Amino acid sequence: MDKQKVDMAEVNTLQAAKLLGLAPNYVSSLIRSGKLLASKRGGRDWWIKLEDVQNLKRRPRGRPRKN
Repeated sequence: MDKQKVDMAEVNTLQAAKLLGLAPNYVSSLIRSGKLLASKRGGRDWWIKLEDVQNLKRRPRGRPRKN
């Protein structure tokens, strides 16, 4: 059997969206814009390192406040 190795420290686009509280389409746009690193393996879905998802989750969202 020829199975691809799956790193347990990676999630697909849908799983990343759930972790981030975002729409899957928005996660895909983050990948396309280069703000979130991901790779494709065989199929159509992107795979993202869990560490990168967690780092993105820690970043503040929205515009910076003006003082």
